[in-house]
Amino acid sequence: MWNRIVCRYRSLSKPVKASLWFVVSNVIVQGVSFFTLPIFSRMLTTAEYGVVSTYQSWRSLVSIITTLTIWGGVFNIAMVKHTDSQATVISSFQGLAVSNTLLFFLISIVLLEPLSKLINLSESLICCIYIDILVGIPFALWSSQQRFIYEYKKLIIISLGMAIANPLLGIIAVTYSPHKAEAKIISQVIAYSVLGVIFFAINQKNGKTFFHRHYWKYAYQFNVALIPHYLSMQILNQSDRIMINTMCGSSDAGIYGVAYNFGMLLQLLTGAVESSLTPYILNGLKRNSNDTKKHINQIVCILALVTMMVICVIPEIFRWLLPQDYYSSMWAIPPITAGMFFCFIYPMFGIVELYYEKKTYMVYASIIAAIVNVLTNYIFIGCYGYIAAAYTTLGCYILLCLCHYLFMKKIMKTHGEKNKIFDIKTMVIISLSVIVFSLIMVLLYEKFVLRWGIVLLIIFGFLCNINRFKAILKSKV
Repeated sequence: MWNRIVCRYRSLSKPVKASLWFVVSNVIVQGVSFFTLPIFSRMLTTAEYGVVSTYQSWRSLVSIITTLTIWGGVFNIAMVKHTDSQATVISSFQGLAVSNTLLFFLISIVLLEPLSKLINLSESLICCIYIDILVGIPFALWSSQQRFIYEYKKLIIISLGMAIANPLLGIIAVTYSPHKAEAKIISQVIAYSVLGVIFFAINQKNGKTFFHRHYWKYAYQFNVALIPHYLSMQILNQSDRIMINTMCGSSDAGIYGVAYNFGMLLQLLTGAVESSLTPYILNGLKRNSNDTKKHINQIVCILALVTMMVICVIPEIFRWLLPQDYYSSMWAIPPITAGMFFCFIYPMFGIVELYYEKKTYMVYASIIAAIVNVLTNYIFIGCYGYIAAAYTTLGCYILLCLCHYLFMKKIMKTHGEKNKIFDIKTMVIISLSVIVFSLIMVLLYEKFVLRWGIVLLIIFGFLCNINRFKAILKSKV
């Protein structure tokens, strides 16, 4: 049996092998991060953990503006269009992102004191945000290059090494420092600074170009148009923690941040499934085939059942791994986890928008959802506290799905195409089931026997349909 598995693996193409290992690597890296969560939740107070969570949220938001997410959409297109000068493209993109970030850093230093009061972070942590972003640029570009050419071995080794080294350094720093939140953040920045300096030198040595007028102009014009989309998605993902920190305090932000990390457990699976489903949907669009409907329905149904199972079992994991200070946030996990289910659904409609090159619709959908999220967070967090953020976020992910569906429908109508890819009626029924189930489970989180009875029923259902699931894995468009 082992020899058969090895033979099948060796027969895979290089892109398939790379995709497989990138998925495995992502799960391990995220898994290490998740399992160190209980360590830091015990070493840090809820207020200190709130500072770390808020810092990470602001770092994600600032990075989009300063780096233009230059390793995102424009990168692969530039690699395809400039095959003979890829190294030059990478080094010049690095030059643009670093220069832009340094410019914003200088402006922020001038405005450091009012900026610190505005975002409720210390001046030293604001400086850390920019240093963190600067040292992350070279490795992000190098990583994107490795993925583009399907060279996975070096990338996986370095990623796993950093996934282990970073929390270890953080534990040592937090243990011996009286300023524990700052120690955790600064230790991470130091670890990535070493990596950043090395890969800055590698990218620069290979490309030998810091400034290239044509590539700077091309990258800037391409990615500036996408900044509203990237920024809106980050606001949708991060605004709840930032607003809780501002409105309720860093302690509540820390408690909610831990619950949010638990709710995002589902993304370990959905991210891997989404990456493999994207070419499947694109092929279905190309062939205008009805065959994909059934397959997608089955995958959505499986993920819905997995979502329900995760919601059921999380209380025991939560209590086992975390101190009692965080227990009050446990009831936020069902709506957060349900929201992650919709994070899997909406990109499927977005694929159609990209297929027909309608990027503007993606921007519109993201901006609408982000604005509604900020407004509803402001209203309901003020009235009901941090738990309300879980429900506003779920509602806005549902809104995002609806927007993408309506835009997809409009695009297909404009091109005279019928929807042969998605069985919308079935997907709506499944999605409503997830929403209702998550809301019911909030009321049943203290009912241990009932919850685990549901888990056993779901597992029994999987076992009864094991052959059908095997057929799904083997099927191709």
